[in-house]
Amino acid sequence: MASTIDNIGLYGSTVGKLNLSTSTLAWSSATTSDKYSTTSSNVVHAEWTVYGKMAYLRVTVKDSDGKKSLRRFDGFATSSFDSVKSQFLTNYDVEVVKTKMDLTGASYGLPTLKDSRLTFNSNEVSPDGTENNPGPEMMSLEMSEVSQCVMRGTGKDRNLIELQFQDNDNLEKNSDQLVQISFYVPPEADMDLSDRSLKTTAEDLHAELLQASNINSATGSIICEFKSDTLMKFLSPSGKYGIELYDGYLRMQVN
Repeated sequence: MASTIDNIGLYGSTVGKLNLSTSTLAWSSATTSDKYSTTSSNVVHAEWTVYGKMAYLRVTVKDSDGKKSLRRFDGFATSSFDSVKSQFLTNYDVEVVKTKMDLTGASYGLPTLKDSRLTFNSNEVSPDGTENNPGPEMMSLEMSEVSQCVMRGTGKDRNLIELQFQDNDNLEKNSDQLVQISFYVPPEADMDLSDRSLKTTAEDLHAELLQASNINSATGSIICEFKSDTLMKFLSPSGKYGIELYDGYLRMQVN
């Protein structure tokens, strides 16, 4: 049983058609030559999420190397869940799971890295206040889309990780795309940060992210740094910036 759904977007590309059949899961752009296709046996998991008036479908697939990756589709009518669920059961023997997202707007959570997917869940504290437990998902990032992963902290401050993402020229005009995100990872309360032989929680996570993203990244050691208060104001882009020079990598931080 095959079904074609119009006006469905593929993350990182444009809007097009999604075709669900017994042999393949395929998507093609309505405006460019972009296409994606995988055989039905490679579809291993599917999640359905609703934001406002639209629904989103996240499909986990097995790639040619046997590793798992995520394909994200958007633009579904919220009323189409039963139809999509039926198609996935019939064509791929996969149950579409409804996933509840945390929409409170919190800026902190618990990170989990699995199958090259970094997920942040809301932090739910146990009634006695002694344990932090993961709540609903807040956001997730595919490490295969990361172009740079850097430890920004120096000296005693070794707790900040920065991820940069690949530029995408296939997006429709005026589309937004995530290019950079930083997050602070608190150290252990009793840790002596002046002892460089000890790895912070952020440094351990940074090493895991580098391995999951499979990129060649700067280790975070700054070769030379120019503080923003020692430099003249930039005309373009306008503002005062600090400049950090890494091995093969330059970062400008607005003040």
